[in-house]
Amino acid sequence: MELIKEVVKAFCVIAIALSITEFLLPDFALKRCIRFIVGLIFIVSVINPFLSEGLSLNPNILSKPDLNKLEKLEDNVNKALISDFEKNTEESLKKILTENGYEISSVDIKAKADEYNNTVIEKITVYSDEKAKLIKEAVSEFLETEDIEIEVKKTTSQ
Repeated sequence: MELIKEVVKAFCVIAIALSITEFLLPDFALKRCIRFIVGLIFIVSVINPFLSEGLSLNPNILSKPDLNKLEKLEDNVNKALISDFEKNTEESLKKILTENGYEISSVDIKAKADEYNNTVIEKITVYSDEKAKLIKEAVSEFLETEDIEIEVKKTTSQ
């Protein structure tokens, strides 16, 4: 509590001193610039007690970033994005196939990032006891592609 009182007293003294300095300045073109500088001094004096080491910069802030950490972080983010994509696409595909009358036990999708960092599907495995050809055609029609490997496995082999 005592610290807060001291800080408030210091602010008041600084504000009064800066106001008197500004009042004593004659009217000329640089008065606006001096007002700006006086305002900056007041702001710095208000912020300064809350900084642990005054206005000194931490040299680690300006150091070169660790590229290995950045690459690991990028890899982790990419893996998480691909995992979420796989999960959401599996759920959507299972829902659509079920709505179209197919009995689907589960869907497994394997995706990867291409050279442009786009997520692309490599392989789709559908677990069902229905005819594989019909399910493959339905999946190809839904995804509008023929480039993805589609495999249908019996539910019991899962």
